[in-house]
This record gives sequence, structure tokens and C-alpha cells, in this order.
Amino acid sequence: MAPTVQPTSSVAVPSTASTTAIDSTATSSFGGDDFANNLVSDLAPLLTLFGEQVTKQFMSMSVGWADHILLGVGPLGILTVVVSAIRVGGVRRLKALVGRFVSARWLPDARESRATAEQEMLSSTSDDVCELWNGREIVRVIGKPKTKEFILHTDTDGIAQVEGIERALKRGWLVNQSHRKRFMSTRDYRSLAMRAPNISLNVHKTMSSRKEIRICAVIGSIFQLAAWIIPGLSTYHWAWPKNALENTSNYAYPCFLIGALAITFGVVLCSHVIDATTYEATYIPNPSFNSHATEIFRVQLSCTAGDQNFPACIISNAPGVNSIRMSSLKDPGSGTNILGWTTIATLVTITGFVCQFIGLRGLHWSATLVQLSVTLIVTALRSWTRRDLGNEPDFVPVSD
Repeated sequence: MAPTVQPTSSVAVPSTASTTAIDSTATSSFGGDDFANNLVSDLAPLLTLFGEQVTKQFMSMSVGWADHILLGVGPLGILTVVVSAIRVGGVRRLKALVGRFVSARWLPDARESRATAEQEMLSSTSDDVCELWNGREIVRVIGKPKTKEFILHTDTDGIAQVEGIERALKRGWLVNQSHRKRFMSTRDYRSLAMRAPNISLNVHKTMSSRKEIRICAVIGSIFQLAAWIIPGLSTYHWAWPKNALENTSNYAYPCFLIGALAITFGVVLCSHVIDATTYEATYIPNPSFNSHATEIFRVQLSCTAGDQNFPACIISNAPGVNSIRMSSLKDPGSGTNILGWTTIATLVTITGFVCQFIGLRGLHWSATLVQLSVTLIVTALRSWTRRDLGNEPDFVPVSD
């Protein structure tokens, strides 16, 4: 009798090569997702540190709390804001930290003058900084120009008279729009007469209306508020994990929220510090004065400043615009405690950025994407409010 062969059960054992391929694919897939999440969480917040030129352009024309708030929500160029506040605020220890101050004993030329900071970051003019028209654009240079501001006053009898800003104020042709009853000393009048005219502030529509700035600040604040709330909903209400293998950390959202609030507060305070170093005023024709018309113009003689040649011309206000906007530096040590506020603003902003960065690392990647989107939207709003900075003034070339 032939022996019976018992059937044997066979178990399919995957080959080593197949197992390796599967593990390699899984590892590669997980690594790619993890890399993408880390890229969004780590790189996107760092982008808000940069954006120097667009931030400086906005800060230089900021003249109120609405501008400061609009800069603080969806912030861009955080490093530029902090460094600008340090340079303008004049805190020597912080200047040394950012490389803007070196002891005169070792390197005399490394000490940054106040005029350099004023030229780059402020809209004011002074004895050291002026604005000139080169035929194509307005240029801020260090130096004393041969430029003078005049007021052409025509009374009801048709008699025209021309005076400088000092005499026009003394004779009552112009009054301060914000402080019509403000007493002006002889020193104030002389300071106005000696200062270089502000050309950029008096170009027609170069500055958006305060109503438009406030509306943009409200819109930006709403977007920023949403960027703070959505990560909280994704963490506590929708319970989104950080990734497929890891839940969000308990510290993540509180750390993110505290840091984000600190950044906004710090940037707003930095912007206020920069604005507090200057005094802005708008002078308008005196409504109680017996006059028929008031026209304002500036005479620029040909000159050389900052290795540039500037032609002679007459720059006038646009037809129907009979006000003068002025911005000048305040005396050091006057008014607000600039040094103290600069130090507080710097520490709060830097600490806030570190806290926000740590918090975003522990949240779902959508938190970073939402904040970055808000930054782009608010940056567009800020650029919109400065859309007319490139407008040309009304000018007529003349010969000396």
C-alpha cells in the first residue's frame, strides 16, 4: 500500500526585499509629511521678521494710533520695527546690541548721528535733514538746503502780500488746526522759520484720510483676532492633532496666544515710540481773518546735497489745497519717557516672538498658515494706505 502523503499548510512569508520596500515607502511617506509640517511651522513665522523697505515706508508716515495698530496687527518686518525704535529712541545699550553704537574711543566714525536715523525712518525735517525735488522724485538728504516756504495772501481788496511761515503766523494768516489757541513763543516761530519745508507731506493725496486709516485698522484687527481664535478652536473644539502620530501639546496654544499678543503690543509700542519723537502740525488759513485767498509755495534754489544735484524750481500746493503739514523733531528729553518705553517695547516684542514660535511648533500646521495669510492680507492693506506716496508735486522749473 502506497504511503499517504499528508497535505501541508503553506504560509506565505513575504520576502525580505518586499518588507524592506514597504518599510521604506512608509518611512519615506511619514518623513515627507513631517518635513512639510516642520517647514510650515518653522519657516513661515520667520518670514514675519523681514520686510524692511515696506515696513519703513509705512512707519515713516505713521502719525496716529490707527497707524500704529495697523502696523501691529499681522506684523511684517518685526526686526525692522524693533531696530528702528532702538535707533530713534536712543537707548545706548540697545544700540550697541544692534551694532549702531560703538564707543568713540575705539571707532569714532561708528557713532550714528541722530540725523541718519531721522533721514531713514521719519517724515520730519530739521536743521540737519531736508527734502528736495530732483525733477523726478522727492529725496531726503542730510544737509541744509536753499529752500524756503512762502504764503501768498490776498485780502478782500485784492491786495496780495507774500510772507514766510514765521511772519504769516505772527500776522494771523495761518492757525494750527489741532491747537488753534496754542501759545507760540518767539523760539517756536524762529524754529518754524529755520526748518526745511516738508515737501512729501504736502503733495496732494500723498497721505490717506484718517477715516480710511481707521477703517483699515479695524479690518486688520478683525483678521488678526480670527488668527488668534482659529488655533484655539482647532485645539480645544475640533481636537485636531499636530500630525498623524502626535497630539498638540498642552502648552502650545497658551504659549502661542501670549506670544502673539505680546508681539502686537510690542510693535504698536515701537511704532508709538518712533512717532513720539516728532511733532506734527497742520496749519490752515485763519477763518476769522479777513482774506480772499491764501496760496502756499516753496522756492528751491539749485544746490548740491548728498553728492546729488538738485535743480531750481517752485513747488506749490495743488489747486484748492491751502494747508501746510509740518513734522519736526522734538527736543531730546521732552515729553514721553522715550528711553523707558523703547526698552519695554523691545523686550516685549522679542520675548513675544520667541513664545509665539514655541507655541506654533506644538500646534496644528493650520495655525501657522492662518497667521501667515493674515500677515499677507494686512500687509496689502498697509500698502493700500500708502498707494499715493509716489505722486509728484506741482512744480515749475526756474533758472537761478
